[in-house]
Amino acid sequence: MNKKNKLAETSKIKILDSEKRVFNTGANRQADAGKGRPSLCSPLSDRILAKHMQGGVEAGYDPRNWEKGLELSSIIDSLERHIQDIKEGKTDENHFASLLWNAHILVHTNEMIRRGLLPKELNDLQNYIPKECPLHSDTARDESCDICQMIFDNRKDN
Repeated sequence: MNKKNKLAETSKIKILDSEKRVFNTGANRQADAGKGRPSLCSPLSDRILAKHMQGGVEAGYDPRNWEKGLELSSIIDSLERHIQDIKEGKTDENHFASLLWNAHILVHTNEMIRRGLLPKELNDLQNYIPKECPLHSDTARDESCDICQMIFDNRKDN
């Protein structure tokens, strides 16, 4: 095989089988189903979050310090304190930005734990969902039983 054929072979792009969107211009694109809609995110809250993050760096935190991992309970404690400050009417700092920041790192940290990229021990939250119903077996789930329904609703394969 000569160089030209080898280059053509390695530069081929495999496009996954999926529905396509056809634009009125005639252009085609893969469908967006299930990919999210970043264009719907608020540029206002994104800017507030970015400025809050910059403020943390200016205060002496490493730029990506939060990615090292924090216990989920610690993040929730901070988030809830800022909610209380908002409800109390405090204006000593931007508690809305701090609320957004804590929600952001809570979601990020939880996802990194789920992916196995941060230690599962960082999820130190209590789980109040039973693994099995004390009244019914998993195979004989009773749809009128609140416990059976809670277990079913929280299964990962739903």
